[in-house]
Amino acid sequence: MRDRRIRWLLNPRVWLVIGVVMALTVVLARVMPPGPDYYYTHRPIAERLLHGQTRLYDGYSYGLYNAPWSIVLIIPLTLLSVPVGQAVLTVMSLLGIILAVHAVRESERTPVVFVVLAVVNLHTFDLVIRGNLDAFLLAGVGLSWIGFQRKNPWLLSLGFWLMSIKPVNVALTGLLFLFSIRRWPFRDWLKAASLLLVSLVVSLLVNGPDWPWRYVNTYKADPPYTYLIVTVWRAAGALHLPTALIVALCGIALAGWGFAVWKVGLTQFTLGLALATNLFVSPYALGYHYILLIPAFLYVARRRPGLALLAYAATWTPLLRLRLGFSITWIDLAYPLILLVALWLIGWKDVVIGPTSMAQTATGEAA
Repeated sequence: MRDRRIRWLLNPRVWLVIGVVMALTVVLARVMPPGPDYYYTHRPIAERLLHGQTRLYDGYSYGLYNAPWSIVLIIPLTLLSVPVGQAVLTVMSLLGIILAVHAVRESERTPVVFVVLAVVNLHTFDLVIRGNLDAFLLAGVGLSWIGFQRKNPWLLSLGFWLMSIKPVNVALTGLLFLFSIRRWPFRDWLKAASLLLVSLVVSLLVNGPDWPWRYVNTYKADPPYTYLIVTVWRAAGALHLPTALIVALCGIALAGWGFAVWKVGLTQFTLGLALATNLFVSPYALGYHYILLIPAFLYVARRRPGLALLAYAATWTPLLRLRLGFSITWIDLAYPLILLVALWLIGWKDVVIGPTSMAQTATGEAA
């Protein structure tokens, strides 16, 4: 182990990566404008918490819609200046995206051009320029995948913790991993849940046992802006579609995902399907949340490059707002919808007939 650490420290590629990260941080600190989510919400709330001016989810922390332990990611950045803190957050977000891409490419290689397309689009730019935390959720998906493949409950625990920061759009993914470790020993279940359980207990002690009620009240008092929402529900309103039809479509999508999981377990297909289905039925989604679709995009790209290119074209629909205004924001839903249809076109035979071409499912006992 000691020799391995020495070789790692002497590896020039390691120092090259460290140098690139440091240089990128310096450049971003100089050129990036203040991100509204980081500058106006996350950083000031973290500073107020440190100074005892808020317990979270009160009149001094409006705009915080994440789990209370998400503030742990922001507090260290308050020790830095605003530009440097945001630059560090941006670099961490990019590293989280790279981690997720590496995790889902490890078993099946994807052409580099599609890896670039998966990352370089307006949704990623939107995330970076706003200074939000959704790349950490994507990193949680990647870590959970690696933890499951290696039967490592500690990695899975970290993945669950990161996904729990904003669980609404990764709920199906979390359920998929829980279903897939159902045969693991109980002690490994406890390890996998440990970080989340500890965070919950600490949050109750630090923020008070009533923080869930405060969260609901502050959400009602200061709900998120609606003009940027991208959901099937907003699309239905804009197109004057009956609510019953949308409920039926969402029900079919959820039932199809559940049947696929029951039939083939956790594969890259059902992982991508969980992410695409979740964002299709979600009651609240914004454009930058779509970086969570990177694993789904890469899976489609390996099997149906043409459909992947069509999905990529849909990542540029936010440009329509320049001419048509924010009333057309709902059209961004085309991206998860195309990926959802593409996933079923690829995988329906495996679900109906039996797994033939998907990644091997590993639902065995944890070591």
